[in-house]
Amino acid sequence: MRSACFDLPATQTAIVPLPVGSESECARLAAGLRAASIHVDAILFPAIPLGQARLRFMMNAHHTTVQIDAVVACLSRLTRA
Repeated sequence: MRSACFDLPATQTAIVPLPVGSESECARLAAGLRAASIHVDAILFPAIPLGQARLRFMMNAHHTTVQIDAVVACLSRLTRA
């Protein structure tokens, strides 16, 4: 994720947040990921303060490098769109 310019504030737990900021952008990214069959939760106001929206990925030991690379590639495409 970092090599694709995504800043991850936490990587040592199974829950990996990706700060987005804008609620509408976060919802758009989550919808695009879901359309690509990637499960992600959009964490939006009022669950967190307005303007601090984030995507929440839940990792486990069964995720492969290929799957993780596919998420990064999809996010890269969506953020360029």
